[in-house]
Amino acid sequence: MADINIFALGGQDENGKNSLVIENNNDIYVVNAGLKVPINNLNGIDGIIPDFSYLKKRKGRVKGIFITHAHDEVFAAIPWLVMDLEGVTIYASKYTAEVISERISKYKIGHNNYKIEIIKENQKIGSLNIKTFSVANSIPGSLSYNFQTEDGDILVMGNNVIEDLGPFGHTDLEKIKSESNEILAVILDSRIANYKGHSYEKKSVIPSIKDFFDKAGKDQRIIVGAYDEEVYSIDEVIKLAQKEGRPIVSYGRAFDNLYSKIKKVYKLNLPDFEDYKKANKIDNAVILVTGTWSRLYQRFVRIALGNDVFMKFKENDNIIMIAPPINGMEVIYADSLDEVARIAPNILDVSDKDFYKLRSAQEDIRTILKTFKPKYFLPTGGLYRYLVVATKIAIETGITQDRNIVLQNGKIGHFQNGKLASQKAKIKEYGDVIIDGFGVGDVSYEVIRERQTLATGGLVSISMQLDRRTKKPLGEMNIQILGLITKSQLKVTHDAIHSIVLQKINEANNFDYREIQNQIRKRTRKVIQKMYDKEPLVIITFYEV
Repeated sequence: MADINIFALGGQDENGKNSLVIENNNDIYVVNAGLKVPINNLNGIDGIIPDFSYLKKRKGRVKGIFITHAHDEVFAAIPWLVMDLEGVTIYASKYTAEVISERISKYKIGHNNYKIEIIKENQKIGSLNIKTFSVANSIPGSLSYNFQTEDGDILVMGNNVIEDLGPFGHTDLEKIKSESNEILAVILDSRIANYKGHSYEKKSVIPSIKDFFDKAGKDQRIIVGAYDEEVYSIDEVIKLAQKEGRPIVSYGRAFDNLYSKIKKVYKLNLPDFEDYKKANKIDNAVILVTGTWSRLYQRFVRIALGNDVFMKFKENDNIIMIAPPINGMEVIYADSLDEVARIAPNILDVSDKDFYKLRSAQEDIRTILKTFKPKYFLPTGGLYRYLVVATKIAIETGITQDRNIVLQNGKIGHFQNGKLASQKAKIKEYGDVIIDGFGVGDVSYEVIRERQTLATGGLVSISMQLDRRTKKPLGEMNIQILGLITKSQLKVTHDAIHSIVLQKINEANNFDYREIQNQIRKRTRKVIQKMYDKEPLVIITFYEV
C-alpha cells in the first residue's frame, strides 16, 4: 500500500503561482511551477513565485516536473526551479516544451544539467505509471495527468473545458475514464466555479463583439485589448478580421511568440501580421494590443497618454476590451478605460459574464465528478471562496463533505491505504519569493514597503554636517523633497523641515544619533501628513566633521 502526500506550494487562495506536489512513498512529482503577477507591480516587483526550498532540500527524490499548459500562472517559475534542481527533467506537450525551452534560454541558470522531454501518452517515471490526455483550453498543447498509484489514480485535470476545440485540444472524458483505474482523487482548477452552466456555452467572444465590429467604419481602426495567453479568443478576432478583409497588426511581443510557435508546431496556415510599426498608418486595421493581467492595462494607459512610440489613439477608433479584470484589479481596469475614453470614447467593454475563459465552470465540474466518481476531490488554482463553491458542487454529486479537501498552501493531504489519514500537517518551507528583473528574492518585504511609500508619499532626504565635539550644525542643511509637493509649496515645506531638524538637535541632552533621527523622522512625517495628507519616506544623514 502507498504512502501519499498531496500539497500545494502555491495557487491556493490566490490567482497564479500554481504549483502542486504529489509524493508517492519516496518519490516526488511536481505538477506546474507558476508565477503570480502582483496586483500593483509599480513598486519594482516583476513577479512572485513559490518558495521551492522544500524541493531543493529533497532534489534527489524529485522524479520530474509536469507542466499542464503554457500559461504563466502554471509554468513561468520554471527557470528558478531548474536553478535549484540540477539534473531535473521537465515533461510537457510538444508545444508547451517549445515555450518552456525559449523561456529558460532567457535566464542564466548556472548549469546545463536539465532536460525538457515531450511526455508520452503512457510512461513509467519513478515508481508510478503516468498517463497523459489532451484537454481543451485557451492555448494549444494542454494536458491532464493521471498518476497511477497502487491505491488508485490521482487525476490532475488542470484548466479545461469539455469540448473539442481542434488544435486547442479535446477533453474526452469517456476516453480518460476508460483508460483509468479506480480514481483516488480528482484535482481540478476551480477558479471560475461560481460561473453557471458549461464553459462551452459561452466559449466564443464573437456574439459579444460582432455587431460592434460591423458598425465600425471601413476607414476606422478596431483596437482589441486581450490577455496574450487567451489565444483561442484572439484567434476568433483574427478570423473575424480576415472575414471582413481587414489587415491585422499584433501589438504585443509575447503573443507574437506564442502565435509563431503555434504555426511551427501545428503547421497551421495562419495569417501574417502587418509590421507593428505601421499601427498608426493603416486606417482600417484590426490592432491586437496584448499583455499580461496588469501590463495590458498599463499599455493602454501609456498609449492614451501619448507615451508610446508607434501607437496613438484616434478619436474615431473603436476599442474592444476582452480582458475582464481578475479579482483585485477592478479599479486599475476602470481607470485605464477612463484614460482611453478621453481620446477614443467608442469603447466596448466585454465582461466575464458575456464570455467565459476556457476553464471549468459549475456544470463542467459537476460533469467531471459524475463521470469519474473519485473517492476525493481537491479543488485548486483559485481564491478560497471559489474553491469552497466547487466543494458544494461536489457534494451535490455525492462526494460527502469529509471527502472534499480544500488545502491552503503548504497544508498536506496525507493518504494511507487509499484513505485520507490526515490534513492537519503542514510543510515548513512554503510562501512567496519575489522576483525583481531576473533575480530571485532580490527585493525584501521591507524594500517593498519602502517602494510603496515612495510611490504614494514621496521622499524627503535630509543631510547636514555636525561638529564632532559640540554636535552643532555646520554650514547649510541639504533638504531634497521628491514626488511630494508642487513648486509653489517648496519654500514653506523646506522651512518647516529645517525648523524641525534644528529643534530636535537643540533639544537633545544626550546626543544619540539614532534617537534624534527617529524623532526628526516621526515629526517630519506628522507635519507633512497634516499639510498635504501624505506620509513620505524620510532619510536623514549626519556627517561629523
